[in-house]
Amino acid sequence: MSHGHGNEHRRLMGFYNAAKWAMEGRCYLDVYADDLNEEEEEQLRRHLEDLGINFDVSEKGIVKGYFEGTYDKVFPVMRQLLKEGWSW
Repeated sequence: MSHGHGNEHRRLMGFYNAAKWAMEGRCYLDVYADDLNEEEEEQLRRHLEDLGINFDVSEKGIVKGYFEGTYDKVFPVMRQLLKEGWSW
């Protein structure tokens, strides 16, 4: 999917479990990817959508998304992205 850049442009930006959410067993994961050509952006959005990730509005070539849910839903998505080479 990358054009010679590796996956250094794909990052897990934040993992949140505020006290109120933690009491409910909920957490939130932010993802960010940049320096994408049109085809990469489209493929990445489709892949992340399949994982259940929602998107924020962003400029062309950038994908910003987030995943909110219970730990048992968020951790497998986080593990999958880390296996795919996403970094912190």
